[in-house]
Amino acid sequence: MNPETITDLGYITELLYPPQILNKVSLRRIYVELGEVLSLTECKEFSDGVQFVSQLPEEKEITRYRIRGDKIIVHGQFTTGGLELYWRRVETISKKVVRTFKIPIFVSQVCIIRLLATPKPVNDSREFIGNMVCSFRPKNLSFFERPTQAVGLRFYFPHTSTALYDFNVKIESRITDITKIWLENTGRFLRPIPNDNLSVIHDNLSITREFLVKNVTNFLTQYNAKR
Repeated sequence: MNPETITDLGYITELLYPPQILNKVSLRRIYVELGEVLSLTECKEFSDGVQFVSQLPEEKEITRYRIRGDKIIVHGQFTTGGLELYWRRVETISKKVVRTFKIPIFVSQVCIIRLLATPKPVNDSREFIGNMVCSFRPKNLSFFERPTQAVGLRFYFPHTSTALYDFNVKIESRITDITKIWLENTGRFLRPIPNDNLSVIHDNLSITREFLVKNVTNFLTQYNAKR
């Protein structure tokens, strides 16, 4: 895999808090007050909360903010400003929800980081993952009696006594573009986050991304010379 080709594809954060009864008027007020700051373009109400959307015309970048009775979910795709811009958006909506509904603490956080990279030295990510990393041969795959469109690996790394978070890592050939490797890490952080120390949210996002950029990348690049 070529580390120099890593690009950020998307981010998701889930912040869980003690169940709340959300006032719809207050939710609408959040939309109005943050509309310009977050460039919000759409508001949808659901039985359990609300979703705000930010997507400018003819732009690929899109951010969805879902506020529910027990969690905030922020989903960013094609974020041009990278993780730092995404974090500022998460911080903005989180502070607003904390103040509006007097949330004392986030009991846990889920982070999902998605990246793309190109294989090396081959151009086909299926060949890189299947043949060079996993050492599959055509005869190994012949038992499926079907052509292979995608190949992938999954690793689970449990939390430890010193790191109260776990990682669920996916390494896949991208179905829509076989010249790209799809890298995804889902981190679950079990340490509560008080409402006066929201920078921990940023730290958790960075840790989750760093594991892909450093550890997973180093794992894959060791196979670059294997043919």
